[in-house]
Amino acid sequence: MASLEESAACSNCGGNILTRWAFCRHCGIALDSPAQWEPVVEPLVPTRLFALEASYSPMGESRARGVSSEVQIRRAKTSQDLNLNLQNSYLHLAPAEVEKQIAVVEQRIVQIREGDGGRVRLLCEQAKRLEEGLQAMRVAREIHDERRRKELKVVEGSFAAELERAASERQEVEAKLQETADTMLEECRADLSKEHSHRGMVHHECTREISEEVQRVHVLLEKQRAAAASH
Repeated sequence: MASLEESAACSNCGGNILTRWAFCRHCGIALDSPAQWEPVVEPLVPTRLFALEASYSPMGESRARGVSSEVQIRRAKTSQDLNLNLQNSYLHLAPAEVEKQIAVVEQRIVQIREGDGGRVRLLCEQAKRLEEGLQAMRVAREIHDERRRKELKVVEGSFAAELERAASERQEVEAKLQETADTMLEECRADLSKEHSHRGMVHHECTREISEEVQRVHVLLEKQRAAAASH
């Protein structure tokens, strides 16, 4: 029993491994195997990608945090399942079979990472398209606001011009009315003056005629009185 509990150092990571396990639980390399663990370079690092996405996208930070957390949780769950399967199935396998299974597991891990990377890239492309759409909407709104401002300026300028023209026309009409009123007043004054002069002349003529008639009647009366006195 003591021999089964003896431990050995992993040739790849240096961790202590029980010899009865026949493989390293940390890196997955079988004991006494010439194979070495070669870490797979991730095709896409979510944290770095979404950090880059968040640096130029106002919505990228929260979206990147959610997607990165989802990817990390999925990977952790997958790693736990794989470790559990390794612990349950590799105890009674030969080193060659263990290496074969490890290669299959590594291939599955690579496929899972590539699939996650593809999904992350798809999400990044969708976020980018969304950002471009929002930018286009922002530009269109700015253009619309600028157009409305220009239209308001044109309307204000037209309204001011109309007010100025109406004020000028009102002043011209008032000046014409004042001139017409002055002309009519002068004409009325001239007519009154002529009427007054005509009435004065008529009155003088009537007075003269009446005076002459009175004198003529007086002369006739004197003649009649003299004739009566002579008889």
